[in-house]
Amino acid sequence: MTGFLVDIQPLKRYREFRLLSAGQLVLYLSAQLSQTAVPFQVFLLSGHSTVQVGLLSLAQLVPSLIGTAIGGMLADTRDRRNVIVFAQLVTTLSYCGLLAIALVHVTSIWPLYVVMVVSSAVSGVSGPAQFAIASSIVSAEDIASTSALLMLNINVMLVAGPAIGGLVIAQLGFAPTYEIVIACSALGLLMILLMQKVPPASRGGPPLSLQAMTDGFTYLRKERVLFASFAIDFEAMVFGMPRVAFPALATGFFHGGAGTYGLLAAAPAAGAIAAGFVSGWTANVRRPGLGIIVSVLVWGGAIALVGVVPVLAVAIVMLGLAGAADLVSGIYRNTILQTSVPDEMRGRMTAVLFGMANGGNRVGDAETGAAAAIGGARFAVWSGGVACIIGALCFAARVPSLLRYDQQRALAARIDSDTTHESS
Repeated sequence: MTGFLVDIQPLKRYREFRLLSAGQLVLYLSAQLSQTAVPFQVFLLSGHSTVQVGLLSLAQLVPSLIGTAIGGMLADTRDRRNVIVFAQLVTTLSYCGLLAIALVHVTSIWPLYVVMVVSSAVSGVSGPAQFAIASSIVSAEDIASTSALLMLNINVMLVAGPAIGGLVIAQLGFAPTYEIVIACSALGLLMILLMQKVPPASRGGPPLSLQAMTDGFTYLRKERVLFASFAIDFEAMVFGMPRVAFPALATGFFHGGAGTYGLLAAAPAAGAIAAGFVSGWTANVRRPGLGIIVSVLVWGGAIALVGVVPVLAVAIVMLGLAGAADLVSGIYRNTILQTSVPDEMRGRMTAVLFGMANGGNRVGDAETGAAAAIGGARFAVWSGGVACIIGALCFAARVPSLLRYDQQRALAARIDSDTTHESS
């Protein structure tokens, strides 16, 4: 019986999942260290230009989306472990480029742009395979628990990575930081290499083709529950996470400074980590679609209060609650994906999920900025939370099958499918 705390039984039962989880944790640390160091280096080299830092982030968006689309198709037609290994090998080599730039004291910023564009593209290739492989190495009944553990890995590194990166840069400088990035990436790559190969369920068709991509979108359009679970998350990210407004809230609404901004920025991930450690109960929830709706409602309500109540402690708690709801929603969304999607489509559907997450964050930043320009930072925050709630209620009304989605029934069907596939 799964308890209240995060279920670590999959780590005990499955050698391959232990390697995957440990490898991902180190790879996420490596990625977060680089994503912390490079923008700061660009900031210094560009004469303290925030615009250049923003352009660096924007330059990585399209390559990341293209890489994710390619990675999804490869994950459905090629050995998923090998896809991860290839992508992470190229990523590690790109980190060597960062080290070389730091060692020779390059003063131009364009080499950093080039390296990060390449790194974002190949990291996009790796992402879908990393999540699609998980359901191939554990039993169907452990999918919810493995989803919680993988989501916990991400959120721990979202908090720890930048904090560690800032300390290392301050104490050692950029070159030693990139040496640590390379070492972490190589260690994570070694752990993935130690895994057994995970061949795809179907080898039919070319790995990269317009038809393969079209088949993925055709499948998603027919699966209303899956599409709704993706779309509601996109809607929530667009309206419900106003990180662009945090600086203005910190200085204008809460009358603080950089420290207050740091607290606001870290609170959602901290809440997600706390929720991750007590996520064992999520494996017992029978209707994850209903769980997604409730989570998004909590998320939207918490964000709306941040823009209304002028008390910093309340805002920190509400942002933590929003982050916790986001993690729970992510667990349920990934559970629906892993239990309802056939293995030969899982890579492409994971790629769509990743693409919508990347796009939702960027669109959300633009939406928050526009709303703040119209009515101020507080208006951008509380109106976004209200829009998030309205969107969740609309999805619940328009797609009642999402509310009725039965995880136990889907798991039974998945087990039967796996049994049939193994016997054939």
